[in-house]
Amino acid sequence: EQQCYRIIEEALNNVVRHAHAHHLRVECHPTGRGLTFVVADDGQGFAVATEPPPGHFGLIGMRERAQLIGGMLTVRSRPDHGTTIQLLWPGERTLV
Repeated sequence: EQQCYRIIEEALNNVVRHAHAHHLRVECHPTGRGLTFVVADDGQGFAVATEPPPGHFGLIGMRERAQLIGGMLTVRSRPDHGTTIQLLWPGERTLV
């Protein structure tokens, strides 16, 4: 739960710091035993395939956190078309 919170927190911080968005949508939906979280904006977007600028580790950290909890993070964005971050969290899991 803490990792999900931190991922969503970072997604929201990125909207505030970088997107220059006019609108923001945050959703949470049950999926089986887990949850799907979506953070979407209508901001400036970016080319997902490019490396982040030096010193910018937000997306890397979000992906690492998702992996730690057995989740999947999807980032969809294009310049001038906003960004959508989706986190699929399968729910509680037993660590081995």
